[in-house]
Amino acid sequence: MKTNSNEKLTSLSSMWWFFAVVVLIQFLPPVSTANWSLDEFMALDQATTNYALVSKLNFLYLPVKLAFILMVVVLFLIRNKARTAFSLFVGFHYLLFYTVQLIGFNHPNYGTVFNTGGFVMIGIISFAWFSEIYSKKNGYSKISFQPMHYFLIPASLFAFWLPERHGLPHLDPLLIFSSAGGLALCMMLPVYITLQSLFYPHINLFIMRVSGIFGLLFASYNIFFTWGINFSQAWWGGIMHLPMLFISIYALIVGYRKH
Repeated sequence: MKTNSNEKLTSLSSMWWFFAVVVLIQFLPPVSTANWSLDEFMALDQATTNYALVSKLNFLYLPVKLAFILMVVVLFLIRNKARTAFSLFVGFHYLLFYTVQLIGFNHPNYGTVFNTGGFVMIGIISFAWFSEIYSKKNGYSKISFQPMHYFLIPASLFAFWLPERHGLPHLDPLLIFSSAGGLALCMMLPVYITLQSLFYPHINLFIMRVSGIFGLLFASYNIFFTWGINFSQAWWGGIMHLPMLFISIYALIVGYRKH
């Protein structure tokens, strides 16, 4: 995929109907190996979360975070020479998010449940990163630190830390390495947006835009559920999604302002 293909994707993301399609994706029905009715839509959505693999893969928490940290260190050390490797890493990381978070396995009523909307959205972000291998719009030669980074960096580190246990605050500093944050889309998406923003304006606008759009939708849904429906039991989960909410809004502002 050449640079002009990336320009077409960037132009596509500026169309009004692109936003309409993205919103409609949220309402794609899940797919289950068992029969279900429309009034069980929300129940199936929760089934993908409650029966996802991520809670059973605690042995991967540390290796995934260490792999990410190593990849970032390499990126900052050799800059553009690591561009292809970094794009591949992020693209596969997003695919991993879907596999471990948005597929529910062995539910007693629904069997295996696939979050269709999440599959499409994560697939688009992953595709955007894989296409960056060819378009090479992200440039990592020079860091451009802005005042906004005094908020973005701590907020994204807070998300990466993911200081929670059993849905409640757990401010253990070792969780920066051992929490499930490295396998959680909602925690890593703001981290990747922040990393990309450090090299603005030499960024892939299509990646920044779709990350911002989908991040805003994911964060809004999760905050609505945790604070609007299940506040007493999941209030900390809502707080943990605030970095994605605010950083996604930042991504949209940066991605769509006049360049």
